[in-house]
Amino acid sequence: MKYLKCILLLSGLFIFSQVGKSQIGAGLAFNYDLYSILSNPEDGIASNNNGSALFTFGLGPKLWFGKGKFAFTVEAQAAIAPLGLSLGDYKGLGAVSFPIMAKLNFGGMAGYSRLMEPGFSIGGGLQYNKTEIFGLKEEFVAKGVKRDYFKTYNIQAAAGVGISGFVGSLFVRYGFNPDLTGASNFHFGVQADFNFQQLKKIQRPESAL
Repeated sequence: MKYLKCILLLSGLFIFSQVGKSQIGAGLAFNYDLYSILSNPEDGIASNNNGSALFTFGLGPKLWFGKGKFAFTVEAQAAIAPLGLSLGDYKGLGAVSFPIMAKLNFGGMAGYSRLMEPGFSIGGGLQYNKTEIFGLKEEFVAKGVKRDYFKTYNIQAAAGVGISGFVGSLFVRYGFNPDLTGASNFHFGVQADFNFQQLKKIQRPESAL
């Protein structure tokens, strides 16, 4: 955790030095997980995993600070996996997660390019997770199984393309918590980001006539 704090501090100093030169924008982030798995803290009673494939959606606000080929972004999403379940021992259905992420975006993923351009991003943050949201089966409740919200620390990498306020990317996100044995999350999916201020600047061909 000491190394992570040092990296965050250095990133923060760099970002602070750039904020005064930045364009600021607001928008939305939407993601679709191709595969995700949430692992509760281990209780020694039942399987702590809850996985979902092809049916997890997330949506939330996003702020952009940047210019040219670099942008610092902050986003918060609410994601739901209505069909999330444990294959090891079916205890109930559904899962939710709430990632709060800060990211450094480069190239096309900064969202300021007027031509489609490739780019990448790296980031980190917090995530709150809960599984079996549609009801934990009574037989597991009787055994002492609980499904409360648990926190993880996220790291994420993504690659994609961007043009005039729109960014599309493929991402991998992993979360862990060294204080909670077995607690983790993994997400692999696609994300679409919209910077409304940059989208307004798109000119239609007929406007040049």
